Amino acid sequence: MANFPIAKYKEDKLVELYYMTIGILLVTNENHTSINIHNEIVSYILKRSSSEPFHDLILDSNKFLDKEISIVEILLNSNNNKLNKSSSLWYLYKRLFILKYKASQEDHGYISNFIKVVLKSCELHPTNYYAWNFMRWLYKFLKFYNIKIKLDLINIIEGFCFKNNNDFASWSCYIDILTFQWDDLEFFKFEIQKFGLILPSNKPQESNHIDLLQRKLEKLINWINQNEIISNVSYESLRKIFKILESSNISIHLNELNFQIEGFNEYLSQRGIKFSLKNGWYELNENLDNDLILSQKIKRHINWIRLLNWINTNTKQQTKTNKH
Repeated sequence: MANFPIAKYKEDKLVELYYMTIGILLVTNENHTSINIHNEIVSYILKRSSSEPFHDLILDSNKFLDKEISIVEILLNSNNNKLNKSSSLWYLYKRLFILKYKASQEDHGYISNFIKVVLKSCELHPTNYYAWNFMRWLYKFLKFYNIKIKLDLINIIEGFCFKNNNDFASWSCYIDILTFQWDDLEFFKFEIQKFGLILPSNKPQESNHIDLLQRKLEKLINWINQNEIISNVSYESLRKIFKILESSNISIHLNELNFQIEGFNEYLSQRGIKFSLKNGWYELNENLDNDLILSQKIKRHINWIRLLNWINTNTKQQTKTNKH
């Protein structure tokens, strides 16, 4: 910022200015002017520390970046929605991640702490889209730079989703990561270059993505059945995975689902219970308000039927398209 002569400030005044911008972030965290000044101060301190060390311990080059990261993490893990869900603070956290990546060479141990901060933020405030967008970005970064923690991150996000089966933001992130496409990286590349990183010369080698999807699909189906999940979010996630996989890769799952649906239809028939399904909505021929367990099972059964109907319709449309 040419109009803000940071270099002219003495150390004690620079420290005061630094803490002042943090105070402003607490109150008006979407004030871009304050954030820009804060970023300029941080950049100046880090740049000067490497060539002309400060005397003030607060500005010590070996610890300053970690202190800055800790301060932002405190804000993001606060119980204040305006801080926890601040797009500007999460963008600042990206920038700090990049700075840490540059400073850490081949040591990637710090990444786990960034992941913990995101998860804590999401636990404090469910459906935190800003936090999960950071997690998407982090996954792309790890994959793009071929950092081996990437598969662990998938499992970590999966675990969060299984514990929070109605959190649409986490499930959306999980499925986006599972169905990741290399073509969807243009803005990410632009942002990375804006942060001052060099893009890899070669695209990292891709592991067998279809095998991963197959395993996750089977695990998700088993989890839904074992825990008798009725949340629409889980079934919508299944639909997106099925959409990516070709028909030859899902036939065994379709056969199992058909067998499961037919078996429960027979059970309902023996109980004299009938249902009609139209445009995704269903009606029963009797009131089951007094039988909560059976009512929940029927809801889960209907969700499986909806999913299977969608798969069959989508398969027919793909067949017609291929013929033309």
